[in-house]
Amino acid sequence: MVVGYIVGAGGMRYFIFSDLHLGDPDSLTADFACVIKSLRDDDRIIIVGDGIEGWVRDWRMSIIKYFKLIQKIYAKLFLYVVGNHDSVLKWLAWMQQVEHARFVYPSCVIEIDGKRWYLEHGHLAGQWGFLFKFLDRFDNTFLFNKIAEWVYKRKKFSMSTRSVSDKSRMKQDIAKRAKQCNASVAIVGHDHLPSKDVIDGVLVIDPGTAVKKFTYVIYEDGEFTYVNF
Repeated sequence: MVVGYIVGAGGMRYFIFSDLHLGDPDSLTADFACVIKSLRDDDRIIIVGDGIEGWVRDWRMSIIKYFKLIQKIYAKLFLYVVGNHDSVLKWLAWMQQVEHARFVYPSCVIEIDGKRWYLEHGHLAGQWGFLFKFLDRFDNTFLFNKIAEWVYKRKKFSMSTRSVSDKSRMKQDIAKRAKQCNASVAIVGHDHLPSKDVIDGVLVIDPGTAVKKFTYVIYEDGEFTYVNF
């Protein structure tokens, strides 16, 4: 379900991040902070899910620890698509708009430079999409967070163990949803693997992650450029 349609200003740089997992010990937060500090006044930020790590007991302390960084992010934030690890932010999506920034869940269509982009984190697509749709019913409850914390600590469901076919199917599902919205570009995260593919006529962009390695994408003048920090 697409919950919003937003038009973004052209002639600007958009820094696109996914799966930062701020609060995870393996998140390269310092590298990400360096990028944020280097942004120009008119640069804007798009985060495609899992910006914070909400599957740990002390996620609230993580927000307090990185509060100044989060303030800098928010000042330039254009769009935040909530994922599965940061589902604690869904209440912001329900508010639809907070000042200049928008928080959306589970997906959104934006238009920049005359082109439509479809954005979704990706956990609701692919082989395991049905499971996350089921877990969505229990999000933000004590039981769900306990289960998620147990899984996360034991790394029972890591990105590295997911099959290549499932990752491919996820992006095929995303491309199909993008076409249904008449979008020529799809931005997706979740699998922590930076990629740029054309699937059924749709350009599918995955910015990557900041966990153990840090990659992101810059959109400027109609071009998507990958950056390996």
